[in-house]
Amino acid sequence: MGGSRDRPVGETSGDRMSLLVPFKFPECLDGLPRVAALLSLQAMEEAYEAVCTEGTELNQLYYKGVACLNEAGNELHHCMSKMRHEMEIGVVAAPRKEVVHYSCCAFYKVQDCFDDALLPCPNAAAKEFMNTVLDKIVGEVLSLVCGKYSRGSTACMELPGLAPPYPSSLGSRDLFELAIENAAILGSRGS
Repeated sequence: MGGSRDRPVGETSGDRMSLLVPFKFPECLDGLPRVAALLSLQAMEEAYEAVCTEGTELNQLYYKGVACLNEAGNELHHCMSKMRHEMEIGVVAAPRKEVVHYSCCAFYKVQDCFDDALLPCPNAAAKEFMNTVLDKIVGEVLSLVCGKYSRGSTACMELPGLAPPYPSSLGSRDLFELAIENAAILGSRGS
């Protein structure tokens, strides 16, 4: 879903459709998982709006940190890929009652990974921007279900490593699909 020099992202119906997909996934859920999904999506929309609104705190942090965010782009992408991978392994290999715990810990690890990737930044704006956006979109909702599985917690450190049953089948799910699977497990009282 990238733009080109002649056609910016969002110019085609295909681009617009792929941008809308996340906003459709709560329709697949009921009860608490649906509420959690809607809260996260509303927070995402508010964060995007705040970033684009001149004078807001997120807008100022973004502009102060954007150069460093761009320089750390490959590392930040690696962090997100690692989180997606760890969440997928949790979904396919963890006992059902522990899937959400693995996802919580994967999210908190990505925050540490982002912090490490942004260490070379000349100021704290990029790190503060990333932590604020992540917390608003994902962290606030996760804090309702993660309990003792929090950032840097002993509970996360003590979770046993998992080996996926079919490693060759990994990589087929995106973050939204994994979020749906986690929400469905949570909604079925599997965790």
